[in-house]
Amino acid sequence: MELTHSGTTRSPRPGETPGVDYNFIFKETFLEMDKKGEFLEVRTDQGGFYGTPKPQQTLGPSGPSSRLEVSVWTWVQQDSPQ
Repeated sequence: MELTHSGTTRSPRPGETPGVDYNFIFKETFLEMDKKGEFLEVRTDQGGFYGTPKPQQTLGPSGPSSRLEVSVWTWVQQDSPQ
């Protein structure tokens, strides 16, 4: 199974690899993708946009399957007491 990666408009941080940690996307491209409904969810954080792409359906040996990466760390950060 192959994982998808969230998209972001921010610049890569030291040690991050495009296509591995995130898909780094130009803001205009990101907004167009959002307008087309290509994300399950979109959020902003510290001036950058982040989006979870809709899973792509593939046809495997046992029928259709989807793949999706979910960032649990994001949920932990949002739910943590400040």
